[in-house]
Amino acid sequence: MLSNKSPAAWQRNVPVDATVAFGFNVPVRRGSAHSNIVFTDSNWNAVEFMVVEIENGERLVPVSKLSSYTTYTVSISEGAYASDGGIINDTFDLSFTTVKLLDVGLNNLTIPNHGVVEKQFFFDAAEVENIARRDGYKIESYQWRIDGELVGTNKYIYHTFVTTGNHELKLIIIDNQGNTCIIEETIKIQPLTNVGMSFISHDEELTTAIVHKDGTILWRNQYELKLVHDGQLINGEEIGVALYKDNIYHVAFSAAYLFELMHYR
Repeated sequence: MLSNKSPAAWQRNVPVDATVAFGFNVPVRRGSAHSNIVFTDSNWNAVEFMVVEIENGERLVPVSKLSSYTTYTVSISEGAYASDGGIINDTFDLSFTTVKLLDVGLNNLTIPNHGVVEKQFFFDAAEVENIARRDGYKIESYQWRIDGELVGTNKYIYHTFVTTGNHELKLIIIDNQGNTCIIEETIKIQPLTNVGMSFISHDEELTTAIVHKDGTILWRNQYELKLVHDGQLINGEEIGVALYKDNIYHVAFSAAYLFELMHYR
């Protein structure tokens, strides 16, 4: 009687939101053993499901999503289905394995866990796209939530905190296999006080000589200027610089966070 089933027997990489369907080559009705249908995982934990009638068969719809990378078995007892002519089905089992959950975590994301109030933050999940593509998945949606409020649905967002204290960030990622990945982080926001400039000179042994066409030589050292708050870097702030040699003004410029300064000898 059984003519088709879905998923296929021992199929791997089955989406976690999959349903199980059985089709027969003749119209059937529920038989006396229909209540004996069993849907379990590899640890014999029962899966709660609903039954939906389809043409010449039924579909078993799990109430909740299945677990990732787990083997499930549906056991159909003899007599679970019967034709109008009184023919009943034989006993059969269907086993399959669901897909793996995307292996992503905080180390794959740009999510700062501290900062100062009224300064723009950048949160980025672009690396998740690369991981999904490598594993043959596709990201269907992103939900960035801060303190429960939805603040963005792209793979990256900008956000400004207007209050100090601890704020809870939750990123919900859903792929095309039905997997849901949730990443959470607590972000500590401090008041903007005690701000200073950090100046770092690179090793002068690493200076670079730039020779102009007229034969003059310009020595260049690299320096870093960073805006810091209690030892923590403040990103995205523009720093203006004026360069003097022997108390004579030479040049002025500005840049965000990191740039090179010319040093003349």
